[in-house]
Amino acid sequence: MPDFSKLEPGVYFDVPADQYHRLPALSSSGCKTLITECAAIFRHEQDNREEDAPSNDMLIGSAAHIANLEPQLWKERVVTIDANDWRTRAAQEAKAAALVEGKLPLLAQHVEVVLEMQAVFRREVGDQLTAGRTEVSYLWKEYRRGVLMKGRPDWRADDASLLVDYKTTGNVHPDALRARVFDNWHHVQAALYIEGHEVLCGRTPDWLWIAQATKPPYLVTVARPTNATLHIAMERADEAIRAYAECQKTGQWPSYADGVIPIEPTSRATWQHADWTEQRQARQQEQKRRKPANSNEIQRAIDAQAPYGA
Repeated sequence: MPDFSKLEPGVYFDVPADQYHRLPALSSSGCKTLITECAAIFRHEQDNREEDAPSNDMLIGSAAHIANLEPQLWKERVVTIDANDWRTRAAQEAKAAALVEGKLPLLAQHVEVVLEMQAVFRREVGDQLTAGRTEVSYLWKEYRRGVLMKGRPDWRADDASLLVDYKTTGNVHPDALRARVFDNWHHVQAALYIEGHEVLCGRTPDWLWIAQATKPPYLVTVARPTNATLHIAMERADEAIRAYAECQKTGQWPSYADGVIPIEPTSRATWQHADWTEQRQARQQEQKRRKPANSNEIQRAIDAQAPYGA
């Protein structure tokens, strides 16, 4: 097997997923960690790769990816586990054995879900994704600081005109999809992959997100980033690339902050304090209004009244 860790910049069609993730290059997910966490967390994750046990949602998403983008691999990659859930020992052992073999274990009921998703996907998307390749690995040097970058589009058209990212999610409403794109930094991924494609292929591709719901009726929503979205994404990516380049230069991967940090009131704390102050002042005013008069004031008030029956 070739040493994929020493690949030169280029486009590769045969890099296994686990080998791709070990490539010594910066990815879009790495950019997110550098900015939303810190360089020390990024370095730790790179040096200590730990794979969590896949959840049902992850398994369904991976299976839907195969069914819709690589259907020829379904029989080879997917193993059906005849069980109602993963709680029995037999089901757990079958799941573990499949994962060790590099296959995808699915409960029988989830196989039915994925096949129904596939039927909807074919109806909505048709054969538009037939003339292309899946899981293409990109390795390139970005032009700002010469940092080695990597990317792995879900699907690339044979004529290099289109890149597609397929997502499965519980809600494909446009507003929910828009929020997911920014919350998960999918826009940064898109911007970086487009840049890598430009560097390696000499042309600017179109980019599409194809999102499919994992619950009936398994709706599909297709979206593309605007120029404004890509501009914002590249500014965030550049922030991460700059931090990464500095860490590589100095060999230092700093934590969140150096020394003692001041804790200023957050906007929420400021608002809560203002609201509490307003309520306190209102209570004080009410207490003053209801405060009983002293004995002299009471007597003067009695004397000022006319005798009863007068």
